[in-house]
Amino acid sequence: MKRILTLAVIGILILHHLPVLAALNPSGEGFSTSFYEWRFEINSAGTVHVELEVHLIDIDISLSSWELSFESKWEEKITDIKAYESMTHEEIEIQTKIGRETIQYFFMFDKKSAGENVDFTVEFTIEDALIRIVEDIDYFEWAWSTWENFMRHSIDITLPSGSEALIVSNAVPAEFTEKKGTIIHFEEKSIDISKRLRLGVAFSGVGKSYLEKAEYAFNSSTFEEALSNYESAAAFYESLGVFYGKTKDQFLNQLAEDFDVSLTPTYLRFSSKSEYDQFMRQLREKKILCEEKITEAKETEADALYSEAQRLFDGGDYETAQETFKKAQNMYTMIGDDEKARECQDYIDQCASLLEEEKLRKEAEELFNKGVMYFEQQQYDIAKTAFELALVAFIQLGDEEKIEECNKWIASCEEALAPPEEGSCLGTAVVTLMVIAGVLIFRRRT
Repeated sequence: MKRILTLAVIGILILHHLPVLAALNPSGEGFSTSFYEWRFEINSAGTVHVELEVHLIDIDISLSSWELSFESKWEEKITDIKAYESMTHEEIEIQTKIGRETIQYFFMFDKKSAGENVDFTVEFTIEDALIRIVEDIDYFEWAWSTWENFMRHSIDITLPSGSEALIVSNAVPAEFTEKKGTIIHFEEKSIDISKRLRLGVAFSGVGKSYLEKAEYAFNSSTFEEALSNYESAAAFYESLGVFYGKTKDQFLNQLAEDFDVSLTPTYLRFSSKSEYDQFMRQLREKKILCEEKITEAKETEADALYSEAQRLFDGGDYETAQETFKKAQNMYTMIGDDEKARECQDYIDQCASLLEEEKLRKEAEELFNKGVMYFEQQQYDIAKTAFELALVAFIQLGDEEKIEECNKWIASCEEALAPPEEGSCLGTAVVTLMVIAGVLIFRRRT
């Protein structure tokens, strides 16, 4: 008798939690009529908004409540929870029971009779829901329990705009769609009483962003920017290598220890180690291609600078030519063209020599002109010094014509500075007396 009563009680409890009991069918019937629709909107700040639609169609027994259980670690993170009738938006009472390992939410509604439908929506926010498992890679893990048997769960996880799914854990994704952000769709089924469902997604927008920038820059022929972004993308995706290597299990165990994350990959960004290696190889090839394009561009630029420098050199603008040869030399050095870099150095040395010669000639001409000026002012000693200094400069320049001119002027200065001879003085006195005498005679006659 006791055994019969016990079985009866168990049967009643099972009936209470199995609103789709009539649909129990190992072949799968009933999955399409009663189901959950989960939607996770993950933002970049680490907050997750959850919307859950519960659809229990043509229930088999009367119901006035429905239960959903979560892991206790979400106790302080689930906020702003509310529930309402899907059609009328009339609010539904929520009762909470917090246990040692689970949080139970009981959604209380007007009693529904057998054959009726139950449709309501639950919304809540999960604060601080993301875990940084690898640099620039966030992980969202979610688990819940349900009592319904033969229940279909339709689940969408919407990632932040620009993000890509790198790892999916515990559940197998049915499909991916790209709209404003990546949406991962799952279809899970409960075929046991007290079914616990879990799923997790590791995602990031960093690698995808670097790749998009790199491709855009490459197509725009800005190869240095493309190279920088390809290098950053390669560095990012290299961090995923641990999931394709021999240390994967050790890494996953460490994640479980550090973050309480039970990450069991059911999907990876690359389906195999060989696919991952091929992707990384393609990135390296892109980097090499960028480097070749950069070298070609620098070689073209260096040749243009070299030609311009030669034109300036031939035109006598040695200062600008020297600076332009230096720029060309730097370019040739960067691309490893040592021969052209040496040619530039030869021209740079020639420019330096010619500029020094120009400077010396300018100083010599200035000294020569000062000498002439002082001579005309009868400052013969200063004039002589100026001509002598100019002579030294013209000798360094090897200007024979100017050397001869300087010597003549120096001789003129020495002649002017020499004391007058006696005859010359007497003659001058006689001439002076004759002039005075002539003036006196002229005055008497007048």
